[in-house]
Amino acid sequence: MQRVDHRHDDYESLTAALRILCNPGDTSKRLAAAATLKSLLSRADRRELAQQSLPILLQNLEPLLAESAEQISRQMPPLLGVIGAAQRPELRGFGHWLIDAAQRMSGLADSIRQSAWRMLVLTLHECLSSLIRERSAECAAVVLPDLLGCLRWMLGSSSGPSVLAALLPLLTTIASQPELAPTLVPHFPELVDLLLGWALNATVKPGLAAEVNLTLSSLGGAWTAHPTLGLALVRHMLEDMEALPLAPEAPSPASMPAQVGPQLARFTSSIAAIVSGLGAHLYASAAEQPELTSRWMQCLASRLPVELAGARPLVSSASELIAAAESSVMIAAEALRGKLAPCHGAAARAVLAPLHLPNCRTAEILRALSLHEALLRLQGSSL
Repeated sequence: MQRVDHRHDDYESLTAALRILCNPGDTSKRLAAAATLKSLLSRADRRELAQQSLPILLQNLEPLLAESAEQISRQMPPLLGVIGAAQRPELRGFGHWLIDAAQRMSGLADSIRQSAWRMLVLTLHECLSSLIRERSAECAAVVLPDLLGCLRWMLGSSSGPSVLAALLPLLTTIASQPELAPTLVPHFPELVDLLLGWALNATVKPGLAAEVNLTLSSLGGAWTAHPTLGLALVRHMLEDMEALPLAPEAPSPASMPAQVGPQLARFTSSIAAIVSGLGAHLYASAAEQPELTSRWMQCLASRLPVELAGARPLVSSASELIAAAESSVMIAAEALRGKLAPCHGAAARAVLAPLHLPNCRTAEILRALSLHEALLRLQGSSL
C-alpha cells in the first residue's frame, strides 16, 4: 500500500484495520476493524487522512459490496458514507466512484448485483445525512445530478424491490434540503414514471407501495416545477381506474376470500399522492381540477359498494381498499376545502361505504361517521 503524508500512527492504524476487514477471517475481528476505521475517519481532525487515503480505501472496500457475510455487509454503507462525507468540500471523486462502482457491479449475478446496488444507495444516503448534520449539504449539489442519473438507471434495471426500498428515504432527504432539492428537477419525470410503475405493480407488497406514494407526496418542490406532469398523470390514472372491470356480483366462497379492489386501491392512493405533492394551491387552482376531482370521487363512490360487497367476511384487501378510499377523500378535502363542495355527495358516499357492509362493527361505524364529520368541517360554509 502506498504511504500517504500523514501522521504515522494514524496511517498504520488505518492500513492495519483495512487489512483485517478486507480479508476473510474471524467475523468479530472484521467488525472491530470496521468500527475502528469508521471512528478514525469520522473525526474532524482526521479529514485530511480520509482525503489522502481515498483511492486506497475505495480500491480495497469496493469488493466488500459483494460480501456474503451479512454482518460485514451491513457495516459498509455507514463506513463508506463516513469516507464520502470526509471528502467535503470536494465530493466529485467519491461521487464518480459510486457511479463507476454501480456500473462495474452490473455484470454480477442478479442477487449479488441487487445487494451491491442497494449498498451503494444506502452509502449515498449515509453520506448526505452526515453532510446535513455538519451543515455542509451544499457540497453534494455539484455531484448529485450525475448520481441521480445513475440512481434512475439502477432503479430501471432492478428486478426486485431492494434498490427501491433503499432509494425512497434518500429521495425524501434530498427533497427536504433547499440546497439539494433542485437537483431532482431534471430527473423528475423519469423518476416519477419508475416510482409509479412500482406503486401500481400488483406484485409489490402494499406496505412498499404505500412507501412509494408517501415519497411521491413529499417531493413538493419537484412537483411545483412540473405541474402539468402531475395533472396529466392524475388524468391518465383516472382513465385506467375507470376502465377497471367491476368485481363479480356474487361473493367468492368462504374458502376462497375475494381479493377486493387491489388495483382500485393502488390507483386512488397514487392519485392522492400526486394531489398531495402538487399541494393545495397548484391542484385547487388548476383549470381541470373540477373535472378531475368529480371523476375521482364519482369513481370511488360508485365502485366501493360493489367491490366491498364481494367480501364475506371483510378480508385484508377490503380493509386496504377502505383505508385507501378514506385517505384519498380526506387528501382531496384538505387540498380543496370548499372547492370540494360540488363533489360532496360522492365523497360522502365513499367514506360512508363501510356502513353498508353486513356485520359492520361499532368501531368501523364510528370511524366512518367521524370521517364524514371531518369532511363537513373542511368544506365549511361552502355546502
